[in-house]
Amino acid sequence: MLVQSQNVTNTGRGTFEQLEHGFLGAIYVDHTNAVVGEYAAILALEATTIASLAGMDLLGTLTSIPLPSGTMIKGHFTSFRLTSGKVWAYRE
Repeated sequence: MLVQSQNVTNTGRGTFEQLEHGFLGAIYVDHTNAVVGEYAAILALEATTIASLAGMDLLGTLTSIPLPSGTMIKGHFTSFRLTSGKVWAYRE
């Protein structure tokens, strides 16, 4: 019998596996308005620059972050704003 193990660690909002695979939803962002909410990951769909990024585990706000197409950053993000590009932001 083959048994596949799964990551079932609960974060309080869902399992890490659910967060990683977008089971809690995602939003498509292609504008420069501020996006506020709780996000576990941001995936660049094309070359993207994040103007500002804030999160619970970040010291201050990061600015002018270049992301090549296909790059995913993970964390606990509470707000971000793009300068350019298109991303999927995965809900936490």
